[in-house]
Amino acid sequence: MEIKSHRFISYFEPLEAEKLCKIAIIESFTQQKVIFQEGEIPDSLYLVLEGQVDFSKRTENDRYQTVAHANPNDFFGEFGVLDGQPRSARAVACSGTTV
Repeated sequence: MEIKSHRFISYFEPLEAEKLCKIAIIESFTQQKVIFQEGEIPDSLYLVLEGQVDFSKRTENDRYQTVAHANPNDFFGEFGVLDGQPRSARAVACSGTTV
């Protein structure tokens, strides 16, 4: 999926959407690559273009429990960017994933 076709971009007026697409940084992650850790200070939000992302929280046994998924056309990380609170979960690429 091209970034200009993503659902998040459609929420903006054409001029703003074009600006967002120009400043976006597109990253690819291999399977099981951590995108961000639970507790990190947020500095960006993510648009899933390809693949899938799992979100997991650390349990009392120092294991991770999956709590949600994001698929192409989903976005995540916006709350942390808006409220400045640390990331509430860890984000991990499930397969070859582009955000």
